[in-house]
Amino acid sequence: DHGTDRRRNALKKFLELNSDYTLFETLPLEASSWGGWGSMIPYMQERIEYLISVLPMLSGLKFLKHRQKVEKDIEIWKARIKEEEIDEIMKSFS
Repeated sequence: DHGTDRRRNALKKFLELNSDYTLFETLPLEASSWGGWGSMIPYMQERIEYLISVLPMLSGLKFLKHRQKVEKDIEIWKARIKEEEIDEIMKSFS
């Protein structure tokens, strides 16, 4: 639940010390809580931006699986944003 810079720095240090994918897979890359008032889309977009910001740390063959996991998470958030946009449009017509 720490700020993105602090989480990014902790992840960088972790990767410097340990490149094991199995352990990486168990790490909570994102804050456990999120949300606020109004549309959730900006909060979802923040998640995407954070995940994109860690991609440069995941270059090279030893981090290939790590990168694929983060890219998959990004795609999941993008899909959630599309679903949220549809929900918001539908609610506006109700």
